[in-house]
Amino acid sequence: MAPAKGPRSACSASPLIHIAAPLCRPSPEACAEDYTWFRERLADPGLLDRALGVRVDGAVLLAVPAGGHRSGGYLSVGSVAGAVRVWAALRGRPGFPRVRLGLSVHRDTCHTVDWGPRQPWDDAERGRYFGYAPSAIDSFLHHVSMFDQPPEPAMSEPDQAGVRNWQQDPLLSTLRDVGGCLAVILMGVLVTVLVSAARATWPLIGTAPSPLVIHRTSQDQR
Repeated sequence: MAPAKGPRSACSASPLIHIAAPLCRPSPEACAEDYTWFRERLADPGLLDRALGVRVDGAVLLAVPAGGHRSGGYLSVGSVAGAVRVWAALRGRPGFPRVRLGLSVHRDTCHTVDWGPRQPWDDAERGRYFGYAPSAIDSFLHHVSMFDQPPEPAMSEPDQAGVRNWQQDPLLSTLRDVGGCLAVILMGVLVTVLVSAARATWPLIGTAPSPLVIHRTSQDQR
């Protein structure tokens, strides 16, 4: 009787396992700047005890979960591949509802991985959405009222005549980002298929009878 097959492992069940960025327990020493920034603004600094560290490109990003007065949050990531890995790592984790990608159409703007309901447009409402203390929200609004001036035209090098670069054409930029995102996901699917194929061949290894067994069986039949 053939042995019963065990349950499929998580690695073979979900391609996201292979592309997810590694998670770690963040430490105040390794993420000192982020810890200080959130402690000065959060109405409930205790949320930092449930924060997750996400390793991307050699750096640890501090992901603070939703809870209490905090409805959601986000992380800024420099590349599409990095954003997809962070999305795969946080998806389904407690405190990170509705994890989704926010791909930027501008090459000089980071992509985001957001969780929670959609963010409001009003600055004060956004501060409450992120769970910031009233004093932190008032300080930010005061700063914006003092220094929020119309930006001057950005300096840039001249472009060749008749050529539109990635920065000027949002459609081309979006297509490039979506292509990179699909490439990372397809790579995870390919790794999953290869792992499943390898596991399917493992039970066959060592099943062939040895020459000694064949020789002995032949003698018994004689």
